[in-house]
Amino acid sequence: MYPERKHPLDVAAFIVACIALVGAIASAWYAQRQVAVAKDTEERQLRAYVEVTSVSFAINDNIAEARLAPKASASNPPAFTHSTFVLHLKNFGTTPAHIISVNWQPATFTGSGEIDPNFTFNDKAESVQMGIPTRPILNPGETLDTPINLTQRNLGILRIREAGKEGLLVFGNVTYEDTFRNRWQNKYCYLVLGSASASPRFAACDKHNEETLISP
Repeated sequence: MYPERKHPLDVAAFIVACIALVGAIASAWYAQRQVAVAKDTEERQLRAYVEVTSVSFAINDNIAEARLAPKASASNPPAFTHSTFVLHLKNFGTTPAHIISVNWQPATFTGSGEIDPNFTFNDKAESVQMGIPTRPILNPGETLDTPINLTQRNLGILRIREAGKEGLLVFGNVTYEDTFRNRWQNKYCYLVLGSASASPRFAACDKHNEETLISP
């Protein structure tokens, strides 16, 4: 027996149904996409934007007497001094930010020429000081100074820089959470120009000054 032939109207109805189904799927995808775009736009417009506006030193110890102590370890905890490295932060966004942590690292480089802009943080790691354990809230437009105590090793690095034989840069990152519970990390990097103990100037590095989303 031969299979029953479909009536042309049945075939046309099937084609129309398929087209309608495809159209419905496309419409649903487009609507979902528009919702996602609208949500992303809203978060971009309303989230916090915390940036490092500048950095500075507050030297209250005699750098000339500083010694380059060994790197800190579990058996050799760092010895802190009365001097500080200060990060100056500002929230340029429209909603509050919770500051999670800050860290910094000083590093010297040979000679007075330009430092290789492709260095990585691990290449130059000397010491990391974590801070801001209480997660302060930084409201829109507000500024926050975050002093971090220097260690004896930090002062030793500054002494090498003061001798004029090495260049010096300071770098690290600031981690904060916006009102949508997205966690951001803002990297910073500055070259230290002039004396670290007598009103130094800081110039932003060509690289390593950027922000990335680390956990949505």
